Amino acid sequence: RKHYGYEFKTKVSLEVIKGEKTIQELATLYSVHPRLIALWGEAALKNEPKLFERSQKDKEKEAAQCKEEELCKEIG
Repeated sequence: RKHYGYEFKTKVSLEVIKGEKTIQELATLYSVHPRLIALWGEAALKNEPKLFERSQKDKEKEAAQCKEEELCKEIG
């Protein structure tokens, strides 16, 4: 079974999203099964809204840094 890296999957997924070529054309071009390319494209579209969303951990980390900075200002 062949494994594909995330960079390759991203490249092919972007091609699917662009829509300039059919999935069959992409399958031939990249030597990947069409169903697999379709799955990558679906996953990319499904997760697209989350790409630029900050996670809860990032928000908590930022809040902790702000609190630390405030405490340092009070001490200093």
